[in-house]
Amino acid sequence: MPGKAPVGNDDVIALKAQGDAAYRARKLAEARQLYTQALELQEIPTIRSNLAATQFEIGDYESSIKNSEKVVNDLGGNDHDTNLPLQLKNDLRRCRALILLKRWDTAVKILQPLSKLVSTTHELNASTSQGTVQDLLHQATLSIQADSFSTSEAQEHVHKLPRYRPPKRPELEYYTIGHDSPTSLLGSPRAYLKDTSDNERLRMKIPRSSIIGTEQWSFDALLIGSGDARHLYSSLFDIADQLRAGLGPDTGTKTSVNKKGNISIHFTLAEIHPATICRNLIMLLALDEAASTSSSNTTRQVRAKKVEDMCTLMHFCFWGVAMPRYTHSLLMDLIRRVRHDDLPSWIRCTAETRAKLNPYLDYWLNDCLKQHTVRDMVSKSLNPTSGFLAHARDMVNSSTASSYEDAMAANDRAYYKAYPGTLREREAFSNLKATWLPNVTFLTQGWPHGTFGTDVFKALTDFFDPPYMQRYGATALSSFHDHSTSLWLGLLESLDTIRRAKCKLTIELFADDGFKVSDDIRTAAAANSRDGPALFDRIHLSNVPDYTGGPLTAFMDLSGILKSHRTAFITFCCLLNPTSFSQRGDGSNASKLEHDRYIHSGILLDEIGSVYGFKRELPLDYMGHYMVFSRDLSISNKPQVTRDRLARIIYDVFFKTVAPIEWTTMSPLTIRQSLNLQNWFRFIIFLAEQNYPWHWLSEIIDGMLDGKISTVARPPTSLPHPIPSNLGSAAPQRVETISLAPFVHELRTFSALWAPTFPFSLASPHVPPTSELRTCQLKTKAIQETYFIPTVPTYCLKFYRDQATAFRKGQINLLNTTETSNLVFISTIDFHYASRTVTFLVTRAALTQLQQEGWYVGLWSFIEGQFVAAPKSCTTVKEVGGVEQWAVATNK
Repeated sequence: MPGKAPVGNDDVIALKAQGDAAYRARKLAEARQLYTQALELQEIPTIRSNLAATQFEIGDYESSIKNSEKVVNDLGGNDHDTNLPLQLKNDLRRCRALILLKRWDTAVKILQPLSKLVSTTHELNASTSQGTVQDLLHQATLSIQADSFSTSEAQEHVHKLPRYRPPKRPELEYYTIGHDSPTSLLGSPRAYLKDTSDNERLRMKIPRSSIIGTEQWSFDALLIGSGDARHLYSSLFDIADQLRAGLGPDTGTKTSVNKKGNISIHFTLAEIHPATICRNLIMLLALDEAASTSSSNTTRQVRAKKVEDMCTLMHFCFWGVAMPRYTHSLLMDLIRRVRHDDLPSWIRCTAETRAKLNPYLDYWLNDCLKQHTVRDMVSKSLNPTSGFLAHARDMVNSSTASSYEDAMAANDRAYYKAYPGTLREREAFSNLKATWLPNVTFLTQGWPHGTFGTDVFKALTDFFDPPYMQRYGATALSSFHDHSTSLWLGLLESLDTIRRAKCKLTIELFADDGFKVSDDIRTAAAANSRDGPALFDRIHLSNVPDYTGGPLTAFMDLSGILKSHRTAFITFCCLLNPTSFSQRGDGSNASKLEHDRYIHSGILLDEIGSVYGFKRELPLDYMGHYMVFSRDLSISNKPQVTRDRLARIIYDVFFKTVAPIEWTTMSPLTIRQSLNLQNWFRFIIFLAEQNYPWHWLSEIIDGMLDGKISTVARPPTSLPHPIPSNLGSAAPQRVETISLAPFVHELRTFSALWAPTFPFSLASPHVPPTSELRTCQLKTKAIQETYFIPTVPTYCLKFYRDQATAFRKGQINLLNTTETSNLVFISTIDFHYASRTVTFLVTRAALTQLQQEGWYVGLWSFIEGQFVAAPKSCTTVKEVGGVEQWAVATNK
C-alpha cells in the first residue's frame, strides 16, 4: 500500500501523490506509470514499495518480487528499527507472490526467520503481523508437504474426468448425413448476420502476394462434431476459387506460380464417433485417389474411368444405404487401406485415433455383411416416384414405412429419371434389394445403422447454389446421381487447383470428445510437442453444445485457442432446447434457447467484451441459428472488470453449473444441468490465462471452499428465464450470505484434482490431499422408468438426512442454512444402467461423516425434480479405491 510522502524533490513528491491517488481509485496502470516516473527522478524506498504493491495488484508478480526484494535489501543496513515495518510489508508481499507462483521453498526460507523476528521484535509483534506470517508459512509448508499430483499427472486425470452427469454414450447420436447447409469456414456467417456489411469484415481472403509466392499466409480451422465434413468440402471449394481469382484472367489453373509454397492450410476435425472419422477418411482417401489418377501417366480413357469410379464411390458412400457390387468392392479396398494406415501424407491420424478406428474398420471388413443386407436396411416399399434410395430409411426410425413415404411424396419433388441411385421403378428397387450390397459405413456394432438428419436431395442441392453446381455440369433437373457426382468432380478440381498452387494442405482427424481434443492441443502446444497449429482462425461446432452443456461450455473451452486477429471467430449452434428459454414475442418466437445461453448472453452480456475480449455478432434469435463470437480488438488485454464484479461472474457460473432448478418445461430432449464442476474449473483457468490477477482467483476460490460467500449473485430460481429488457440492471444489488454446503464436498474433491493444473497456487487449507480422494460405488434400488431418460445426462447423487427437505419439490434455498445443512449433491462419474451401479468421487473424510451421521442417498433427476431410484442408507456406499481407480471402476 502507498506509504508516507517522502522528503525530497518537489516533482517526486507530486508524482508520488498522484500515484497514491490513482492507486486508491484502482487506476493501477496509471499508478504504476507515475511511481515509475518518480523513481526515475529519485530512488526512494517507500515509492519503490508502492510500485511493488501496484504491480502485485495488477498481477505482475515477478516485477513485484524484484522491487520488494530491492526495498528489503536497500533498507537492511540503514536505521534497522525504523525500517522494520516497511521491510516486513515487502517481505510479506513477495512471499504472497512466491506462493502464488508455486515457489514454496523460497517463501519458507524467508518466512521462517521472519516468524522469529516478528515474535521477538516489539515493533512487529502485533497480532495481525504474527497471524499473517503464520498463515503464509502454513500455506507454503502445506503446499510443500501435500501429496498432490504433479501437473502432468493432474492433467492426465482431469482429461479423463467426464464433463457430464453421467457421461454421454458415444452412440447417443450418429448422423451419417447432417443438417447444416455447407458453409466455407473462410467466409463470414452471412446467413445469420443482420448487417450484411459485416460479411467483408469477417471474411478471410488469401492475399494475392501469397498466391504469387512473395508472402507467407496460413489458415487453420478446427471443426468439432465434424459429421460428414461438408463444411470442410465447402472450404476447399472456396480456397480453390480464391486461388483462381488471385491468378488473374490470363493465368490458367495449370500454371504453378506459388513455387515457394507460402500458403499453408490446416483443418483439424474432431468427432466423438469413430465411425464418422472412418467415413471422413474413406472420402478423403477416395478424393486423393481420384486426384492422383487424374495426374497419372495412364491413357485419358483409363484416367477418366478411374475418376468416374471414385466419384461414384463418393456418391454412394456419402449418401446411400446401398451401392452396386463393383462400387462396393472399391469401397472395401479403401477400407483396407485405412486399416493398414496407408494414407497420403496430407491426411493425419494420431496413434490413439487409429486404435479407436480399427474395431470399426475390422467390423466392416469381416462381420458386417454377415449380419446385414440391403433388405434389412431399407423400408419394405418405396414410393416409385420419390427417387431416393439414399433416403429409404426414416430419420428417427419411428415412423411407419407408409407414413414416411407420404412425407417424402409431400416434398413435391420433380420426377427424376431412372438411374442407379434414383430408383424410379418399384421393380428396380426390389431387384436392387437383392443384388446390391449395404453401405457398411452406415453400420456399427453399437449403432445398427446411421441416422439421416435431413431430406437427402435437399441436403445435396443446399450444398451449393445452382449456378455454382452448373459449372460442373449439374442442372436443377439432374438425377440425384448426376447432381452428386458433379459435386465430387468439382471437389476434385478444387483439390487439383490447391495442389498446383503449391499450397501445403493438411487435414488431421481425431476420434475423441472435441473439448478433450482442444485441451490436448493446448497441452501439447505448451510442451512444444504439437505438430500442427496451436491457435485457429475459425472454430466451428455443429450441435455439440447440445450434448456438452450449452454455449457457455463451448465458448469457455475454445476461446483460448482462437487467434487474435479481427476476422477470427467461434461459431456454434444449439437445436435441442426450444422450450427452456422464453421472452416476449409472438407465438413463433415465444420459445428460445436453453438456459446456458442465458449464462453467456445474459448474465455475461455486459462483460462479453471486457471479460473475454470478444463481441457477440448475432442477437438473441431463433434456436436454430448459429451463435458467433469474434475478437474485439478495441478491448485491452488487461483486466477490465473489478474484483467484485469478477467474483459475481464466477459465482453466477458456479450456481448455473451445480444448482438444481425447478423446471417448468418437461421436454425429454431438453439438455438441462448437464455439467458437473469440470468446466467450471476450466473457466477459472481461462480467467487466469486472460491476465486476471491470480490472487483474486485464489482468494475467491478459497472463500468458496470454506462453504459460505457474501455476494449479490443469486442462484437461478426457475426456468424458463425471462429476458429482461436491460440485463445489466436485472442483477440484485443487496449482499447476502449464501451457503455452499450442498456443493462444498464436490468442490473440495475436484479442487484437489484441478489445483495442480492451475498456473497459480491455490494454497488453501480446504483442499484435501489426493490420498483422501476415494472412488466409491452405490448400487441403487430399482429404477423408476417413468422418471428415467437414459439418453439425457442430468442425474446426480442427492444425500440427505431430513426427509422433509429431501423430498420437497422446488428450488433449494441457499439462503436457508437449515435447509442447506441437510443436503449434499455429488456428481456421478458413471451410471451403469444394467447393474444399477453409480460411480463417484468423494473424500474419505466426507464419506465417513455422512455414514456416521446416518445420511441417505439416491439417484436424483434434474428433469423430473425427484429420485429415479429410491434412496438407501449411505452405509451401503462402498469404496472401490483411490482416485486412480475410478476409470477402472467405470469399465466394470
